Amino acid sequence: EILELRKHRRHDKPVVLLNTAGFYDGLVIQLRRMEQDGFLPLRLDELVYVTEEPDAAMTYLQSSVGGAA
Repeated sequence: EILELRKHRRHDKPVVLLNTAGFYDGLVIQLRRMEQDGFLPLRLDELVYVTEEPDAAMTYLQSSVGGAA
């Protein structure tokens, strides 16, 4: 639901998908296909930040909200 809201610019909060041990690989593949086929009004990297590393997720979130912790 939150991706849908972000996709339609109903909110601008950062979204992170923590893909631990490849758990969300199928979803990431589907989202990439949706982007390639023109079903996303935003580039995928504008919609969601995907990482397997918790530290990278935290760094992204901190930089997205101006460094606030």
